[in-house]
Amino acid sequence: MSSHIGIEISRSACRIVELDGSADVETATTVRSYAQSTAADAVTLAPFRRRQAAVVMWGLHAEHRQAAVTPGSYLHMRRDAVSAMKHAGVDTRQMLADITPADARNDAHRRTVVVALARTSDVAAALRTLTSAGVRVRSIVTPALALMSLARMRRHLGKPGALEAYVAFEEFGTAIALVRDAALVAARELDWGYQAVRGARSREDAATRLADAIAVFFRDCGVQPGAVSQICICGGLPELRNMTLSLMERLDVEIEPLDSLFGIDERLPEPSEDFRERIVDLRLAWAVAADWSAPINFLRERRRRTAKTALTRAAVVAGVATGVGVAWRLQRSWIFDAATTPTTKTASASLRAAAHSSQTPTPPPPIARSETRPPSPLQTPPAPLTVQPAIQQPSRTSALVLTPVPPPPRPAPAVAVRTRLDDETPLPFDGSLGTILYGAERKLAIIDGRIVQVGDDIRGSRVIDITPDAVLFRDVQGRLRKLTLQDSRRADK
Repeated sequence: MSSHIGIEISRSACRIVELDGSADVETATTVRSYAQSTAADAVTLAPFRRRQAAVVMWGLHAEHRQAAVTPGSYLHMRRDAVSAMKHAGVDTRQMLADITPADARNDAHRRTVVVALARTSDVAAALRTLTSAGVRVRSIVTPALALMSLARMRRHLGKPGALEAYVAFEEFGTAIALVRDAALVAARELDWGYQAVRGARSREDAATRLADAIAVFFRDCGVQPGAVSQICICGGLPELRNMTLSLMERLDVEIEPLDSLFGIDERLPEPSEDFRERIVDLRLAWAVAADWSAPINFLRERRRRTAKTALTRAAVVAGVATGVGVAWRLQRSWIFDAATTPTTKTASASLRAAAHSSQTPTPPPPIARSETRPPSPLQTPPAPLTVQPAIQQPSRTSALVLTPVPPPPRPAPAVAVRTRLDDETPLPFDGSLGTILYGAERKLAIIDGRIVQVGDDIRGSRVIDITPDAVLFRDVQGRLRKLTLQDSRRADK
């Protein structure tokens, strides 16, 4: 039976939650196991070797915002989003980016998307930590994105269009996320938590410092505290519920500690008393395990390239197999021709022997002598029988000539089509061309991650021809369009 594993890694803790993958996350999840240690070492991760996991990584240098882009393909909108972040003053060099629509509205001119960027070196270091222990990492997100997944799991509890804030308060880190309709609006990660240099902060000190940080975050986002419907808080702070009372007085906003078993099936024996006490610490790990197909994933581009490479290799293998099949058929036809040549000669010799035998005169059959009987008085004696030898003229046999049957003429519709296409000037086609598999019996292309062939429809246009370096389309208005590998490379750059 499949399972979903969520792992949260911070400077001081590694928390793991394993959920039943067959459960319906819209109603309740089933907890299989959970664990918590001070570090993500090999001993802690050993039980999850060779298994997929969704990871929340603290300390990534990341940016989270919303941007308006022109509707199009995923790659096109991602390029627009990264460009908008760059114009907003964000350093996008050596950064991994991913996007997701911020709402379900599909405007023909502009669309709002959630943009998340993280430094490539930080993601690679986090990936090495887990893969060295044998864990197969499915996704890597920041704490802010994990809080968005938490909001997605609680979307049925909120009011449509209302602003909500989610806070993760840890020992050496704090994450704040502003969410509307389960979509991330803005986020901020701070490098301090409830633990100070001299020891744990007092409840009043922790509440004061966290309230000030939340107020500054709201002001920078242009949001008044009264515009936020509620603040949901989780984390490893002991007696978190008592701290939220002081926090509520300072911000004058309803605050809910996420220390209940919402989203978890309480009828099963696994949620023990220890788990009930730790659930507020395990919320981020639970969120990424429950939101298994999260809309943001910093490994999406890596997985897309891996899938593209695998698809390209499969296409090469298919092409090689096709070539081997053609070669085998050709070799088989040569063997068949060589095997039938002696038979033809033997048949010709048999025909010549039959013709020669027809020229030799055949002697008449011998006449059998009958016994002599006295003639009957009622019969006249027969006349004497005279046998003359038959004279046969030698027959002439015409020479046998085997004339090969000419093959039927091949139709040439492709040449005619090519001639008509050459007379038109193709317009550019908006799409991403990954690779082309071109052969005598198979012509395939990968456009926007989808395998197409002649006759398929994509983006309202029909594929009419595939060449070794380009794909030709005919749109709904009958215009010829063309997409080449060079165009896709320039677009990727």
